[in-house]
Amino acid sequence: MKNRVLPNMAAIALTAVTLGPGNTVAQTQPSSSEASLAALFQSSMLDMELARLASLRAASPKLKQFADQVIDDQKSVNVQLSFLADSNHVQLSCGLNDWGREIVTKLSKKTGSEFDRLYTKEALASETKTTELMKQVQNEQSPEIRSFALRFLPMSSDHADKIRSLSNEVAGG
Repeated sequence: MKNRVLPNMAAIALTAVTLGPGNTVAQTQPSSSEASLAALFQSSMLDMELARLASLRAASPKLKQFADQVIDDQKSVNVQLSFLADSNHVQLSCGLNDWGREIVTKLSKKTGSEFDRLYTKEALASETKTTELMKQVQNEQSPEIRSFALRFLPMSSDHADKIRSLSNEVAGG
């Protein structure tokens, strides 16, 4: 499946590479804001896709309830990320990256308690990554991006804490 691109303009920092006296070629490199937003969007999309699978396939009612909450929360995160990307002229890919697709494919082949154990493991890894990205984004130059991170970091940390707790329940039960 090809990645679709959200309709917004890409803001790319141009860096001149000197090839010798008087010879330069323009090269594009993603700005810090572009890279941060793209990484957060990928992580958020994976969190949402894993939760979508859990909402449909989890054996544990608590996992299903948690997954439904993550889906609702991530919708809000993704709307805000899309808005930030548009306002910062950053292009975001709508498809999961290879790593995300691999996790989703592996998880979609599991059922019952085996699904629940693998979901909690992968969701914890993904939510932990999202939380770390949120912490890093707090150092961005853009006040809008910093504000976004401050707003959504507590939610991301809460998701990680809840899935950690649910993981212990699933492993013990």
